[in-house]
Amino acid sequence: LAEATSLTKRRCCIVDHLNEFKRRGKDSGMELNNITAELTGIIIGDGCLYGNFNSYCTMITGHPDDDKEFYEILRKNINSIIGRDPRIKIHQRALRLIVTDKKFFNFFVEDLGMKYDGDKCHNVTIPEVILKNKELAISCIRGIFDTDGSVFTSKKAGSPKYPCIELTTVSKNLARQVYNFLKENGYRVNTIRERDRRPVGGMAYVIVINGWNMLKKWYLEIGFTNPVKKRKAKNILIEKFGSVE
Repeated sequence: LAEATSLTKRRCCIVDHLNEFKRRGKDSGMELNNITAELTGIIIGDGCLYGNFNSYCTMITGHPDDDKEFYEILRKNINSIIGRDPRIKIHQRALRLIVTDKKFFNFFVEDLGMKYDGDKCHNVTIPEVILKNKELAISCIRGIFDTDGSVFTSKKAGSPKYPCIELTTVSKNLARQVYNFLKENGYRVNTIRERDRRPVGGMAYVIVINGWNMLKKWYLEIGFTNPVKKRKAKNILIEKFGSVE
């Protein structure tokens, strides 16, 4: 009963936030839920939005081999929203998922207010309507780490395979949003590191979460949808604890 009550409260909270941006007069007809919140994070990480009077395109770009399984999951999720499959192809040595659907595009640009100019990478942030709801924020952050994040082990005194979850972004405001959310929800997050990539690139901002307990907490609470990263995290935890429970 307590679990059912909690689920009802979470659903009501999501509906309240959905109604909030409907009242602004911006409604593409798509629903703000965990799937679309996670897609928002994926677009923040590896996506781009561009459109004009005749064309509306949402594109996600990934690794031609490592992201094949992940893109099949995205294909099914997007089909459940717009009723048809996105195009998936390899172009210029990258795997590209392309959605040419006006309502899909407008959901992110008009309903959520995401940037679609050429400087998206430096200015992108998690939409406030998502950030204000914990369940939606978790889904969005999962999508960000599924694309721009990494999970790995490194050598540390007394622990040759010390686990680490890391996110690198060139958006300072996005880094601050993710850092604050994780800190507020009990994650031991290192201070945001600045990484100067000039002259090749600008300043990048790195968020790092270290440790076995933090990886386990992440796996159970936020998790990964990307199968490659999910398997890697699971294997690290099984090697240490024997299970992920």
